[in-house]
Amino acid sequence: MIGLKLGFEVSGEWSRRLAALTLLANAIESLIAEYGCSNVCVMEPKELNEVIHEDLVLCFSSCEEAPSKGFELDEMKSLGLIPKYELVPCNTSVTKCISEDAVLNYVIKCFDYMISYVRSYALRTAIEGREYIVVTLKNGRAALFEGEEGRVRLPDVGIIASAHTHPRGCIPSPHDIRTLINTLFNGGVGIAITSVDCTLKIVRCGPFTEDDLIELQRFRSVLRRGDLSRIRDVIKKGVIGRNIKVILKVE
Repeated sequence: MIGLKLGFEVSGEWSRRLAALTLLANAIESLIAEYGCSNVCVMEPKELNEVIHEDLVLCFSSCEEAPSKGFELDEMKSLGLIPKYELVPCNTSVTKCISEDAVLNYVIKCFDYMISYVRSYALRTAIEGREYIVVTLKNGRAALFEGEEGRVRLPDVGIIASAHTHPRGCIPSPHDIRTLINTLFNGGVGIAITSVDCTLKIVRCGPFTEDDLIELQRFRSVLRRGDLSRIRDVIKKGVIGRNIKVILKVE
């Protein structure tokens, strides 16, 4: 990892939960697309924060073919993120079923735990200019890295989410958007930027579509040109493409 120094591992329940829920959202998307289901949702656990402690039960309805297994579900099990899973038909007695939207909304909340680890370095970045980043991998492990002055870059190693510091402000760089695109292509959920002034999260709230990719590439071009008016318009709008959510919090 050129230009990076490993600070320390910060893995915990939050990073395992973030990884598990991201893979779970991907699993729901894949089952719907691959088996032609009108709906796939989580019957158990009753609370999403327990997803890494209990067996996972998903129900499906109106499928072209009844699903028997899912790639991402097998991956969750092999990584030790869930004990086991089961796919069953939905029935009218189901009173609570957690959708992909709800899973992704909970994932976005999990970002706050990631940001909290790196935010304590925001003042140091403001003074010294050196950036810091926390990353979470598919296996649920998370680590803090020290970057270089004015930048922090990581190789593509299965990162599903990251949060890094900026010296001032939260406007993403063109490289940040490229990192975001790579993260989403790899089944990840998004990135966050934090400074002493603000925190910005750019995350997906649904399947990553071709329209989303095109709009992200357009936004990257706007960032290259330094068109502050257009940049502010995108951030104020709060959405890029169909399923990319932009969340700004001013400190």
